[in-house]
Amino acid sequence: MGVIQAAIEVCAGTRSRVQPDVEKQLRETGTYDALVALRGSYVHHYLVFCRRVMPEATLVSMAASADQAYYSVSIFTYDSPKRRQPYYELCAWIARTLLRLVDARLHWGKHFPLDYWDIARLYPRLAEFRALCRTVDPAGVLRNGYTARVLGLPPGAGMSAGTDPNRAQQKLENGRI
Repeated sequence: MGVIQAAIEVCAGTRSRVQPDVEKQLRETGTYDALVALRGSYVHHYLVFCRRVMPEATLVSMAASADQAYYSVSIFTYDSPKRRQPYYELCAWIARTLLRLVDARLHWGKHFPLDYWDIARLYPRLAEFRALCRTVDPAGVLRNGYTARVLGLPPGAGMSAGTDPNRAQQKLENGRI
């Protein structure tokens, strides 16, 4: 929680330096300078929720294929969509930093700034999940830009993705997904 507390305080501009042990971790992961760049950019006004997630026999959940419990941290905002960019930048920094520090697995239904290449190694059964998706949705009707970016599953031909589906398809063809 020290990393999250430091991020919230630095972004709010209420702290100019972080605790030495946290600073050491951030420097070792190469994320310290990015945090400093966010100084004073966002004041978080809401609760930070933590919960324990027990191991699950699922393909790609937060605790899928885990031997021990995970701890979930949720940070949310009620800011209007027009005012959320600083919040998204804080969340992206936290996600990338926790990914480097503890192989964090994000919640699929919340802000998800990581992509397939960031998360693929974290889910031992991701290939099985992707194959299942292709089996039950061979035309890609239930896929979109999110599934293309995060799961490497682009929408089917003629489907609108909210993002360029050709980019995801090109990655697939080049063996990048």
